[in-house]
Amino acid sequence: MIRGPVLPKVRDSLWALLAPRLAQLESGLTLVHEPLECGDAALGVVDGLARDAIGGPVAVMLALEGDTLLPARALAADRFLHRVGAALAQAVPEANFAHGVPGRVLVVGTEASAGLIDEVCALPLQSLMACTLEPFRVDGVERFAVRWVHGGSDATDTTEAAASQGGAAGFVAPAGREALWEEVQRLSARIDPAVEFCGDRFSRKILWNGYLLGELRTTDGALIARAATGLVLGIHDARDVRRFGDQMLRAFARHAKLTSSEQQRAGGRSARHEEPREPAPIARDRDSSAAQSAEGRRASSEASRLSPDEHAARGDLLRSTPGRAEGSAANQPS
Repeated sequence: MIRGPVLPKVRDSLWALLAPRLAQLESGLTLVHEPLECGDAALGVVDGLARDAIGGPVAVMLALEGDTLLPARALAADRFLHRVGAALAQAVPEANFAHGVPGRVLVVGTEASAGLIDEVCALPLQSLMACTLEPFRVDGVERFAVRWVHGGSDATDTTEAAASQGGAAGFVAPAGREALWEEVQRLSARIDPAVEFCGDRFSRKILWNGYLLGELRTTDGALIARAATGLVLGIHDARDVRRFGDQMLRAFARHAKLTSSEQQRAGGRSARHEEPREPAPIARDRDSSAAQSAEGRRASSEASRLSPDEHAARGDLLRSTPGRAEGSAANQPS
C-alpha cells in the first residue's frame, strides 16, 4: 500500500542528486531535456535525454525497486533511438546531436534495485549501460560512488595490460587519433611501470601511486590533454604527445621526490604562469650526443623548464622510445 506514494518521492530525490552530475557517470555527458516520452504512454516516461561527448543521444532512466514497467520502458527507448537514428539530430536541433552516432540507453539505480537492473540487462538491448549509485556524505556534502554492472569502464588498467589490448578497455579515442592515444600509453609506460589508467568511455586519468600525472578526454572529435602541471593542449600529432609526455615527466619527478623542494616550487610557478617551451631535440646516436657541449645541455634544460634530474630522466625516456631519436635528429638544424 505504501509503495505507490513512496516511489515518486524516491525518484525525485535520486534524480535531483543525479541530473546535475551526469558527467560523474561519463565524461562529457550533459542533460538536454527531461523527461522524454518515446512510446506507449502507459509505460511511463524516460527520466532524461542527454548528449554524450561525441554528440550521441543517451536515454537516461532511473531503476527503482517496485518499478515493474522499467524493463518494457527500457526496451521501448532502445528501439526508439535506433529506429529514429540520424533524424533525431534534426528533430531536436538544440541538442546538437551528431549525425551518425548511435543512441544508447543508460539505466541508473541503487543497490536496492539491483535485481531490477539485472532484468533490464537480460533484455536484447543493442546499446545498454547500467550502473548503481552509492550515495554518501563527506563533510556535509552529498556525493555518490558509481559501480558499473553493464557496459561501463571504470576499472583501472596498468599500461602494460592496456598496451597488450591496443588501448585501455572502453576508451573511445576520436577518429584518426587512435595511434596517438596508443603512443601516449607507450610513453606513460616508460615513465614508470607502476603508471595506471582509469576512467570512463571518453576520459582517461594517468596515475602513478594515486598521484595524477595527466588526463585525456575525447570532446566533440578532439583529443584534449591536461597535464598535472596545468598545461592543456590538443593532441594532433607526435609533437603534441612529446609535449604532454614532458609535462607528465615533470609531475612524476615531483611526486617521486626526484627534485628539490625549491625546484618543485619554481616548476609549479612556471607551469601556472608560462606555457612550457618545446625541449631541445635528442641526438640521433651516441656520437652526436657526446658532441653536444655541457653549455648546450644546460641551455636545453633551461629552455624546457626541466630541472637537471628531470632533464636526465627525460633523456633516458626518449632514448628508449622506438623511432624517437631518429625523428629528433632529423629536426636538428644543420
